Amino acid sequence: MKSKEFILLIFILALLLRVGFLLFYNNGQMLSNNFYAADESSYDQIAINFLQGKGMVTDDGLYARRVPVYPFFLSVVYLFYGHSLVAARFVQAILGALTSIFVYLICNDLINKRAAVFAAVFSALYYPFIVQPAYLLTEVLFSLILLCSLYFLNKFYAKRRSFDLFLFVSLLGIAVLTKDVLFYFAIIAFFWIAAVSIQSKSIVKHLSLFVFSFLLVMLPWLVRNFIIYKEIIPTSVGSGLTLYYGNNPKATGGSGGWYRNGVDAFLPDSVNKPIFSPGYDSECRSIAVKWIKNNPGKFIKLSFAKFMNMWRPFYSDARIINKIVMSISYLPIILLAVFGILVSYNLRERLWPLYLLLGYFVLVHMATIAEIRYRYPVMYIVIIFSALAMDKIMVLMGKKRC
Repeated sequence: MKSKEFILLIFILALLLRVGFLLFYNNGQMLSNNFYAADESSYDQIAINFLQGKGMVTDDGLYARRVPVYPFFLSVVYLFYGHSLVAARFVQAILGALTSIFVYLICNDLINKRAAVFAAVFSALYYPFIVQPAYLLTEVLFSLILLCSLYFLNKFYAKRRSFDLFLFVSLLGIAVLTKDVLFYFAIIAFFWIAAVSIQSKSIVKHLSLFVFSFLLVMLPWLVRNFIIYKEIIPTSVGSGLTLYYGNNPKATGGSGGWYRNGVDAFLPDSVNKPIFSPGYDSECRSIAVKWIKNNPGKFIKLSFAKFMNMWRPFYSDARIINKIVMSISYLPIILLAVFGILVSYNLRERLWPLYLLLGYFVLVHMATIAEIRYRYPVMYIVIIFSALAMDKIMVLMGKKRC
């Protein structure tokens, strides 16, 4: 089968599965205009207020509670279809299906066509990816943008074209403004570009283009926040509180795949400023950093608890059937991925961005808070490594590559 035909086929398969879930899950539950996850309402509020000309602001007046790209995406959907959560879910189903195409393209560039076929099929069939479009959360859009960014990074690495670098960094910036956990990865990416360009006369041009492209995307939001708060806020207000949630005397490291308020996350008693204000966030960060310095052993113990909470197979309160489906779809992929990472040494030069991104997400959530949902954007990378493992297994079985 030709690549174009396979790509079309995998897109249709992925789309049918995602649309089918929306149509038939729990007697059509997802066809109602109701929220089913805690963070959905804040994104919805910001999108509606933006359409009404009030700006990117929540109903309670928080102007930097969320980064802007996902609320803007919702506002575009609402502009065409009215305030319809259902319409947003179906648009997300299309975006989710597109991710399988980019997984194929990335894996084909980095490994080979057979591995790319495995990766695309795995991503199309992976149960949490089928479910994700039902929730108005950042993961579907963020994952697609992140994969597009990685695709152009690979193109730049292969051909050293400045336009590919521009697209990579611009999309990286958009991804940061979709889910700000990625912010510090931009620094890692900068030094990686420097490392691969160091023997080239183009190193200054590449690094200058990197800075220009990133600022081109980030600067409008940064300036807007400075005008409102008179402080430099590159992304959103909340990272300090997140760090505190994961590092304080009451912290648990998460439980059951969640990080729940009042169970795993508690507000600090000693901070009297308004929550989600820059001052509040700064004080939370200072308290958390001080606690980490004074309790290094507990910090390490909590970090491992967070790691386990992030990579457990299923949520503890899920229905039995969901636990079974999650386990069947997850455990083979994660085991294959471990094998794939172990045998990927010969491809290490090409795979460095995948190693770095996967390691970055793991370490950030071990240091802050972690739950199952937070692993989903890098599960596409896990799937690529599992596809590499399948290719190696096929070679060991005497099967020739395409």
